Amino acid sequence: MSMGYRLLRAFSFVRCSGKVQVRKQNEQYNWVEAFADAFIVAGMQFFYTLAGLSVAQIVASPIKALIAAGISAGLGFFTTLAIKRGIRTNPNQ
Repeated sequence: MSMGYRLLRAFSFVRCSGKVQVRKQNEQYNWVEAFADAFIVAGMQFFYTLAGLSVAQIVASPIKALIAAGISAGLGFFTTLAIKRGIRTNPNQ
């Protein structure tokens, strides 16, 4: 698979109708694809955070910048997994 296709899959949560795609009950969940998508999003958020902090010169310490980027990447990783997994607020759905 090409990198462009993986990026497209990582960001293809919303259909044109604006509704979130929900996995059907009998559909097999693909963990490998979900982890690949989550790592792509986390990596992008890590480097975007580092770039934003360095351009704005908000944080002088490189260690603090790496910690901030790691937190951002972690949030992106777990948020992507949660969206791909299909979190439900109502257990009866």
